[in-house]
Amino acid sequence: MRQQTWFAVVVCVIAVIPGFFVGGLVKAVMYVFGGWAENSDFLYLHALFGLDGPGALYNFIFAHAIPDTFQGGVGGFVAVWITEKAARGANYALAATITGALYTGFVACLILVIFMHLGITSEMLLSICQCVGLWIGLGGTAAAFPVPASRSNAAYP
Repeated sequence: MRQQTWFAVVVCVIAVIPGFFVGGLVKAVMYVFGGWAENSDFLYLHALFGLDGPGALYNFIFAHAIPDTFQGGVGGFVAVWITEKAARGANYALAATITGALYTGFVACLILVIFMHLGITSEMLLSICQCVGLWIGLGGTAAAFPVPASRSNAAYP
């Protein structure tokens, strides 16, 4: 079982990449149908009072952050689904957790390097949204698959 779990981790880590491509398709569909969110005047605050801040925040959340979170979620779902097909009987929750930790560490290192050169940018926040979506996709999908019989609590009285 240990070899299956490590094989599942390797498959899950590699399967996140095509998962992000499939999530990119979902993100593109959200951009096409999400034209209402792009550059909208939130509660007409700009037209009435000249305030741009709430509209910019609304634009960032609904036009950029939510599609990136969905891309990460779909990427995590596809990764665990491919892992379930390739490594039957493995501990998918452990494989998903290790995969999420590896990608989170990678993103944290990239953010630290970028922060040293550029400071805080909106792309950093979008990377964090995508990482949160990845955790949602990995964890939610791994919880849906059953735990192998050798690892369930019913085997231990």
